[in-house]
Amino acid sequence: MAPFEPAAAPTTRLYDPTSAWNGWVSVDDQPVEIYRVEHKDRKSTCYIEARDGKEFVVNFGPRLAGGTDLAVYAVIDGSRVEGLSLTRARGTLPHKFIGARISSTTIRPFQFAHIALTDDADEACQTESVVKNLGTIQLEVYRTRILGKVPNHEQYDSFEQPVVDEKSKKATMSHSTAYGAAKTSVSSGQADSVDWIDRLGSPFWTLEFKYRSRALLELEDIVKPVVEPSPPPANARATSASTSASGSGSPVVRDKMRKATAISISDSDGDDDLRAKVARLEAEVGQLRGGGGAGGVKREKEDVKPEVEGERIGKTSEDEKGRTVIDLLDEDDD
Repeated sequence: MAPFEPAAAPTTRLYDPTSAWNGWVSVDDQPVEIYRVEHKDRKSTCYIEARDGKEFVVNFGPRLAGGTDLAVYAVIDGSRVEGLSLTRARGTLPHKFIGARISSTTIRPFQFAHIALTDDADEACQTESVVKNLGTIQLEVYRTRILGKVPNHEQYDSFEQPVVDEKSKKATMSHSTAYGAAKTSVSSGQADSVDWIDRLGSPFWTLEFKYRSRALLELEDIVKPVVEPSPPPANARATSASTSASGSGSPVVRDKMRKATAISISDSDGDDDLRAKVARLEAEVGQLRGGGGAGGVKREKEDVKPEVEGERIGKTSEDEKGRTVIDLLDEDDD
């Protein structure tokens, strides 16, 4: 008999092709598995499963020692929500993005949520970068030269889950990011003054995690379908009961496994039909796991997103000497 070979450990970290840096997403302090890794056009991409209602943390590093300082941004659904400045000397330490900062003392944690839909085109998100990048978690890596520390005069934004027009193609997606209740996280009050080697908006490299429901990952053949044991045939159950009653022992009946119902997606499918298909498969997956159903959450019109004045985190300004100032987090010591 061939020796037992343990299953290979799941891949959880996304590396660039040279392994200079890497990133991963964690849920409940555990890294999630990544699927279908690709490298193209200064971007490394993969897929992960969106676990409905779960908070997640985005992690960066450690990286190989490099010749430049770095600025790293966490970009959620197309919005830069947090930035980090790393010196070349300490760039080998891992760093965490635990949420979107909304004040100098509080953050709102990232949370997987069913996509929010509306039938009001005026209420739907019109920001091109958000609509284009919905369902993605990105780590943008920029090369910089840190000039020194300056007081942090950062102004903070309010972050809310994007609302999507239910008639758009994006409505066929499963999840986007919501933001949980505010938690205490005190900023240092300092920022780095930097010179950019890579222009803001054109990162040197990007690590991108595309998050989808398990059902959509199965539909796109990214992961294997969920399976469940099929009940034994009626005659097998009767034979087993009869044999047991006679005291002569019970025969071994092997459970057959069946794949979850396969639903094909084609370009000719209408949005309504596709959403219905996805909903049916998600409901089946939920039943197999003992959970509830799935599907987009339609936002009522009166649920208006609050607006808060202020610059987006990561915008830059110039000091009195003409140097670029970037409001970024200090390096973590943990």
